Amino acid sequence: MRLPTAPTIALLLVVARSLSAQPIVGIIPHLAVGGPWQTVITVVNTTTSSASATLLNLPVAGIGSTSGIQFTLGANGSGTVETNASGPNTLSGWASVLSDSTGIDAIEVFRNHTSGRPDFEASVSLVKFNQFDFVLPFDHTAGFFSGVALANSAGSTSSTKTGTADVFLTFRDESGNVILLTGLALPPGNHVAFLLANQYPAVAGLRGTVEVQLNNAATGANGTLSALGLRFDPAGAFTSIQPMVIGVTECVITPSQ
Repeated sequence: MRLPTAPTIALLLVVARSLSAQPIVGIIPHLAVGGPWQTVITVVNTTTSSASATLLNLPVAGIGSTSGIQFTLGANGSGTVETNASGPNTLSGWASVLSDSTGIDAIEVFRNHTSGRPDFEASVSLVKFNQFDFVLPFDHTAGFFSGVALANSAGSTSSTKTGTADVFLTFRDESGNVILLTGLALPPGNHVAFLLANQYPAVAGLRGTVEVQLNNAATGANGTLSALGLRFDPAGAFTSIQPMVIGVTECVITPSQ
């Protein structure tokens, strides 16, 4: 099992530009389609009034390639889309969810189908805050391995942020000792997904945590950060891990309405 990465993230990058009047209500930080991967997204209206919501560019089952999917949801209504198979190559990326209502929520499930074994799935919740300081556990012992997906929605439709996300990573062992200090730069509108031990061999064979911090998160020129952790077992099964946010996150993606 490999964590899905892709050199061609544009397929999943942004919602249709013509719908820019709708503000961002949240980010889905990781998507995977193509090869053995399929994505299912459910959008929910949690309010007692009707609302509209718009999703991303995706090859949608029953429709094919489309520049955006728009839902009109009744009170407490929901809608679901599934991706088509999109060829033998795996593509991964992120998505904005736009809406005229702050009561819109969403969840995504990405599925791996490999012949000869059961399908495996993991879920991704809609991220409504800029996750500028958080912790993820990792486990690289007994054949387990951990991954992370990061998205910078700056510069996309309706985003108030415009710049590169300067990300600091602090790896610690189970005793809290620092193993590695490093960082990466994530340009506006970009997404990365990687296995931690592959990217940073110093943490191979260890258990611990990685603290992820966004530098100067409060400045409009800087980027945003939305994240998801993944844990794989030796047989290829996997689960998603939600970031443990440190303190109170103040940089809200959802604009006040």
